[in-house]
Amino acid sequence: MKKVVLPNGLTVLYYPKKGQSVVVEVLVKVGSNHEKKDERGISHFLEHILFEGTAKRPTNKEISNEIERIGGDLNAYTSTDKTCFYAKVLRKHFTIAVDVLADILQNPLLREHDIQKEKNVVLKEITMIYDDPRFYQWIVLQQNIFEKHPCRNPTYGDVKVIKKLNRERVSEFFNKYYAPNNMVISIVGEIKDWKKD
Repeated sequence: MKKVVLPNGLTVLYYPKKGQSVVVEVLVKVGSNHEKKDERGISHFLEHILFEGTAKRPTNKEISNEIERIGGDLNAYTSTDKTCFYAKVLRKHFTIAVDVLADILQNPLLREHDIQKEKNVVLKEITMIYDDPRFYQWIVLQQNIFEKHPCRNPTYGDVKVIKKLNRERVSEFFNKYYAPNNMVISIVGEIKDWKKD
């Protein structure tokens, strides 16, 4: 594996693996453990809202189609200590994957109407978790294991916090954590020109 830290603090990891596909993942060092009481759920919410549009690709459909039309996979997930965005594509489409990920992480529109729409999506997700004993049991377990540690708080957040989210609040959190020195890009695949001078 090779590691490069760019002048802006961004860390790039490259693992050369033979094959026809490549995976590019951007890890942002923020998750539910980093949230204050009035921020619970913003990390997970940002994972959703960043796919809603950029200046170059103004809709969710345009973002997803960019990867799906080449047979790739674009997705994201949030945990207690990180939020990750990744694309898996054929090796020949490496630059497209990088371009799409860079676009959603650098140029999100964070429009108020998208935020209001996505709040409903996240709130429905939370309801589904509470309605499914298989998922809800883990929430109860965490709350009983961790009395004070933030791991006791569900990654999806607090319903009251989610309902109050607006563009200003989401933008503030985004600007605080989505900075190059708080991100790691990992590339797994056979890419000769993964690092350009």
